[in-house]
Amino acid sequence: MGTAQLQGGLWAERAYYWATLMERNEIPFFETVLMKLALDSTTALLDIACGTGQFVQMAALHGAQVSGIDASAASIEIARERVPSGNFAIGEMEELPYADHSFDAVTGFNAFQYAAIPARALQEARRVTKPGGKVAMVAWGKPEDCETDVTLKALGTLLPPPPPGAPAPLRERSIVLMSILMRRSPSNRSEQPGQR
Repeated sequence: MGTAQLQGGLWAERAYYWATLMERNEIPFFETVLMKLALDSTTALLDIACGTGQFVQMAALHGAQVSGIDASAASIEIARERVPSGNFAIGEMEELPYADHSFDAVTGFNAFQYAAIPARALQEARRVTKPGGKVAMVAWGKPEDCETDVTLKALGTLLPPPPPGAPAPLRERSIVLMSILMRRSPSNRSEQPGQR
């Protein structure tokens, strides 16, 4: 069972609320990544787990040729309304429906910690990135390092449990994901926030 089967239904029920209430909280991350990517009209960009398309919309305004994939059909519907020029798909981050080396930039915001098979999702992100391209991701950190940990725990008590076999969204996965990504990176280099 892949991410779309595990997460698609959960996010479908909340797509409108995510787009209107929550997504704007990620704009500072989006702006930082946009600055680092230095997009232009020659940039082909894929946003994995694009949700309702806020980042894709911002990337398109910077001139990029944009694509997005998400597990939730309801989220993709909103993304298509926001960015009519975008190329959107409903599907698995562990089995991206794109040819090898298709994109100059691949992003994933609040994405890879939801993957049913995180290592496979990261391998797919790398596979579809052109040689010399960039992969940028933002994922939840360790709870003790998260200034909103108390709020997230309180909100978590209001949510239904994930379906059997689904990864818990706030499970401490970011360290594991980063170590997997770094082991598989062709250049084996890491850029820290604020560095160039």
